[in-house]
Amino acid sequence: MQSFGVGCFEIEFDKPVDLRKISEDQQEKMLNSYEQNIKNCLNKIENLSELEINDLNPIFRGSFNRKSDCYSPSSDMGDIAFKLYIPKKVQSKKELCKDFNGEHFKVFIIFGYEMPVWYIFPISENKDKDRNNEPSSSVVIVREYLKKTFNKLNIPFHTIGPSPFHCDFYISPAEDLKFKINKSESYDKIIIETPESDSVLLLLDLTSKLSFYYDVVFSKMLLWDEQGIADTTMKDLIDMINKNDFSPFIYFSRVKLSKKLNLELLYLKKSYDFQNREILNSLNSDMDEPEFIIWNEYVNVKIQDTFSEVSLDIESYDRVLNYSKDLGSKTFDIYKSLFVGIVLTAITIILSTLLKQGKCNKESNLLGRSEVVNLQGTPSSFSQYS
Repeated sequence: MQSFGVGCFEIEFDKPVDLRKISEDQQEKMLNSYEQNIKNCLNKIENLSELEINDLNPIFRGSFNRKSDCYSPSSDMGDIAFKLYIPKKVQSKKELCKDFNGEHFKVFIIFGYEMPVWYIFPISENKDKDRNNEPSSSVVIVREYLKKTFNKLNIPFHTIGPSPFHCDFYISPAEDLKFKINKSESYDKIIIETPESDSVLLLLDLTSKLSFYYDVVFSKMLLWDEQGIADTTMKDLIDMINKNDFSPFIYFSRVKLSKKLNLELLYLKKSYDFQNREILNSLNSDMDEPEFIIWNEYVNVKIQDTFSEVSLDIESYDRVLNYSKDLGSKTFDIYKSLFVGIVLTAITIILSTLLKQGKCNKESNLLGRSEVVNLQGTPSSFSQYS
C-alpha cells in the first residue's frame, strides 16, 4: 500500500520583482527562463535525482513573503517530480520524525490554479520496519532538509501551514474509486481505494481542492496582517482620545488617524468579502462525481473552519471611530466658540479704537477752530498805534 503526506511550499527560483518597475519585455524574459531556473536550482541539491518537469504555464504570483509587494515567476498548472535521498543522520530530529524509518522519498509538486501542492511519498525499503511510518512525517523530513539546503544556497524557501496537512494518505488498489476517512485527535487517516495505477492522475484530482484550501490559509494570514495594521492604528487613536487634550495638535492627529483607520477598514472589509465570495463559489462548484463527495465535504469543512478563524469585529472599530468623531465635533465647537469670541473681541477693540481716534480727531478739530477764532478776534499791536 502506497502512502503519502501533503504540504504547501514555495521555492523562489527567481528573485521577486516589482512589476511596475520593469518593462513587459523583461517580464516576458523572466517567465520564459522560469523552467530553466527551476532546473538550475534543483540540480544544486545533493542527492536529488530523476528530475522531471511537465507542462508548466509560467505566471507571476505574489510572493509567499507577506511583507513584500513583489511578484515572482510561478505556474498555475503542470508538475515537477524528483527523488530525494536524505540520510538518517541529517534528518530532522523533531518529535514527529524521531521514529521514522526510511531515507528515500518521491516528491511531486503539482501546481494548482491557486497554490502549488506538494505530495511526498516515502519509498519503502523494509516493509517490516516501515510499517509504522506516518507519511506526514516524511513531509517534515523533506521540508527541514530543503529549508536547510536552500538556506545555504541563499534561495528563499517558504512554507504555508499546515505542512504537513493534518492527514495521512494511503492508496489501496480497488475496482472502484472510494474515499474512507478515519478521524483522529491527531492526524486523520484517509484511505483512497482506486483502480488508477498512475498515482499522478489521482493527485491531480486531489490538487484542485487542496490548492484552494492552502489559498484560503494564505488569505487568512493576509487578513490577519491587515487586521493587525488596523488594530495598531485603532490603539494609536485610542491613545490620542485618552489624552483628553483640546490642543490643535491632538485634534488634527485624531482626524488624521481616523481617516487612516477608515481606509484600512475599507480595504480589510473588501478583502474579507472577496475571500468569502471565493469560498462560496468553490463550495458551489465542486465536482459532481459521487466518488468525490466524501473528499470534497472533508476539505470543505477545513476550508470553512480555517476562514472562521478570521474574526472581524467591525463594531469595535466603529465605536472608536464614532467616539472620535463626536469628540472631534465637540472640540471643533470649542474652537469655533473661541474663534467667534476672539473675532468679536477683536472687532470690539478695533471699533473702540476707531471711536477713540474719531473722538480725538473731533476734539482736535474743535480746538483748532477755536484758536483760529481767537486769532481773528484779537487786535494786532500795529493797529493800536496806527
